[in-house]
Amino acid sequence: MSEFDQKQQDAPSKGNVDPLVGRVLSGRFALEEMISRGGMGKVHRAIQRPLDRLVALKVLDVSDQSGEFRRRFFKEASLCAKLSHPHTVRIYDYGATDDGIYFIAMEYLKGQTLYGVLHREAPVDPMRGLRILRAVAGALAEAHGAGIVHRDLKPSNIILVSHGDNPEFPKVIDFGLVKEMGTDSELSRTGNILGSPMYMAPEQVQGLDVDERTDVYALGLILYFALCGKTAVKRGNPMAVLMAQVQRTPPTFHEVDPNLQIPPLLEWVVTTAIAKNPSNRFANMHEFIRALQVCELMIQGALPGPVELSLDRDGRVVMPTGVNVSVESSGVSRLQNTGAHAALINPPDTTLLQSASGAIATDAVPKPMDTRSQVGPLLVMGGAFAGLSGAIVAAVLVAVIALAWAWWFTPSVVTEIPSVPLVVEVPAATSTEVLLTSVPTGAEVELHGALIGITPLTVNVPIDTPWNVTVSHSGFKTRTVRLASGHPVSTVTLEAVRVAGPAPVASPIPSAVPASAPVAAPAPRGDLIDPWAKP
Repeated sequence: MSEFDQKQQDAPSKGNVDPLVGRVLSGRFALEEMISRGGMGKVHRAIQRPLDRLVALKVLDVSDQSGEFRRRFFKEASLCAKLSHPHTVRIYDYGATDDGIYFIAMEYLKGQTLYGVLHREAPVDPMRGLRILRAVAGALAEAHGAGIVHRDLKPSNIILVSHGDNPEFPKVIDFGLVKEMGTDSELSRTGNILGSPMYMAPEQVQGLDVDERTDVYALGLILYFALCGKTAVKRGNPMAVLMAQVQRTPPTFHEVDPNLQIPPLLEWVVTTAIAKNPSNRFANMHEFIRALQVCELMIQGALPGPVELSLDRDGRVVMPTGVNVSVESSGVSRLQNTGAHAALINPPDTTLLQSASGAIATDAVPKPMDTRSQVGPLLVMGGAFAGLSGAIVAAVLVAVIALAWAWWFTPSVVTEIPSVPLVVEVPAATSTEVLLTSVPTGAEVELHGALIGITPLTVNVPIDTPWNVTVSHSGFKTRTVRLASGHPVSTVTLEAVRVAGPAPVASPIPSAVPASAPVAAPAPRGDLIDPWAKP
């Protein structure tokens, strides 16, 4: 049972009574129970007819019934409904009733909030925290690509659900405060809250323009909390918290707890994400993801040595020579080989020898023969027979060349004892390319819940480890495909989603939006109460 379900079970029955319970909105959504209340409205458990689908129906609490609000509502709801990342809650439908009730129907999520997990278990293992929050970053990167900033990202707006063999599959919920980048959203300003002070960026507190770096700041604060077990800003009076977001630099990990074992590189990533000046943060969520990927590889011991990162003047991650993480993948780490260290990462046609100390030793591998060193001895030998007749010289020269050739390749190098103790032999080829295509094309391909590309897609699949990837496309059923090195081409045909029943004809409410990704559950009471929220 999730903490939210427990909260509802413990709550008095009167607390769940709501005038809307029992109503059927727009002839499609039968409201069964109010499950949460927030600054922007209330969330009900409802059944969508005629699909008989359980949904979370968010009813907005608004007083502005103007035509401008209606236009903004439908515009912003349609933007959010287009998000299809697996770690973003899916929006099924949205609309308004004749009596002015605005609603959004979302996927009903059963799980626990990241807020509850962190308050019980933080500090968490760095790899666990990175795995969860990098998935969240992927969802936000897609939203930013669509021109949407969340602006209210916090642990209680991240729900951990069970998905396949992953018991902590994160879902980002509550885009109720979304802002379309480059516009002043009327809907965003209609609510009584401006965000959550504990995770608000300085520019947001000061009423300045916000962009994707605002969400980078909030995600950095969540990662700080996960790794340290304490929030970067001390809880207290809301106004004091807001002032601290603008003026105070959070303590270092060592100052929080000298016993924390956090790699310096990971601390640098967190510190960069929560820089007060947006220009000193990662330029966007993709750059943040790249830095998190390097941290994961470093912790796993997949890098040849200590790694240091930095930002260029545009806020992009500067990788050390020889190590680069593919920008195209928000979930699967790929090393690109450049510079002097390329041979250490992906040697072309040589065998790598690993010493007992764990370092890669290339000097123990026989070096290619320099053919120029053969010319001198052959010419000297040939000159000794210059006075003989042509036939004899030719015969003798052939014999000499044969003897010289045999002598030159006498396995003296083979019998030579390597200077570095041999421990492990690593095969040069560890993966093979597999081309994945889909009908229709343009489907998203995910591995372990992380987006790795769009079809048609060439994937480097490990030779000894087949991959089970998920292929999804808006308006089509998701399918799982097995990619193996023995099958260089794989094609998957997606089945279109069929919606039961005819669509309403004369209705001001837009048609249902094709299913996208899962939603959510309410924020727990333990989070900081916003000073502008209604009681």
